[in-house]
Amino acid sequence: MKRNAALVVAFLCLLAFVMPWGAFVSDPFYIHTWSIFASTLIVITCNRLSAALWSSLIQISECICIIYQANVIFNWDNQYDAYYIYHDAFMLGVLILELLFIAVSIRKISAAIDEVTGHIRRAFLSFVCIYPIEYGHFSMHDNSECAKC
Repeated sequence: MKRNAALVVAFLCLLAFVMPWGAFVSDPFYIHTWSIFASTLIVITCNRLSAALWSSLIQISECICIIYQANVIFNWDNQYDAYYIYHDAFMLGVLILELLFIAVSIRKISAAIDEVTGHIRRAFLSFVCIYPIEYGHFSMHDNSECAKC
């Protein structure tokens, strides 16, 4: 189970994000409380399944989601509040970050990312070697005695 822990957590994150909470909860106020409950379950699952870095990062991001949801609940009356307005964009951004953490933790994907970044690094270094930096003629120093050199 620990071998596929990242895939289990990715499935839970996707399920918690796309869950149609409105179909199960009649009052929209309680949708956020159920979302907090789902985030808490994801934190507990990550803690039980793995002690890897990706698990810690997901636990931290889910705790941030819980704090954000609590602020949405706290300011429920004010629909012009920034927490309320940017709720969907924030949750989507956190989901993308979590999936990125999980994807990087999988060895085959991590190896592919290392290969791509290695090619980019080598291409950049070859570009720098082909086109070296040429210094311009503008200088703030008085180089009149060095100009003869």
